Amino acid sequence: MNQMWRGVHPNFVARLQVDSLQHGAGGAFAVGTGHRDDRHFKSQVHALGHLPYAIKAHVDGLGMQLLAMREPFTQSFHMGKIVAELALNGLHPMKYTLITLFGIPNCDTVKKSRSWLSAQGFEYVFHDFKKQGVPEKSLDLWLRLAGWETVVNRKGTSWRKLSPLEQASITSHATVKPFLLANPSLVKRPIIEWADASKVEITVGYQPDQWLAR
Repeated sequence: MNQMWRGVHPNFVARLQVDSLQHGAGGAFAVGTGHRDDRHFKSQVHALGHLPYAIKAHVDGLGMQLLAMREPFTQSFHMGKIVAELALNGLHPMKYTLITLFGIPNCDTVKKSRSWLSAQGFEYVFHDFKKQGVPEKSLDLWLRLAGWETVVNRKGTSWRKLSPLEQASITSHATVKPFLLANPSLVKRPIIEWADASKVEITVGYQPDQWLAR
């Protein structure tokens, strides 16, 4: 506040008090009458007249500074609140840049998996084996990370339709790959790729506990 009064003569306020008392007693209110430097006194009056504007500008400036300081905190607070609300409502905040679910639309396990992911707040892309086939690059990744024994559905109808000789010939990544590319129904469902900026992980089958831990 001392800075706001800068430019006003220190005796000016006292003189106003004296003059106002004289005016209240019936005397004429003549600011600066008899002053040795009338021009200097008038300049003090002029400075005081602009005081409200100086105060307003100062307060406005402080307000803008406080707003600038508040904005990053507010953004952080809102982000933390969003994550907390997701957890409170059983929804999962995303940490992967891309989630892809591979399967067949009419498969009951795939339907259940898709419903679970959506209910938990996971955003994902669905890859339809029937329409898009099995991507060879992804298949190589699945076989490398999970092993052919996990990737192949040996309890399904498609496996049982293979001849005993064909089944016996499948013993490795290399030998199973042609069968899976030719018949996507041999792939255990669903397979989900969990990709971030640095790596891709997979889960095979209906694994809600593993999905929730991500």
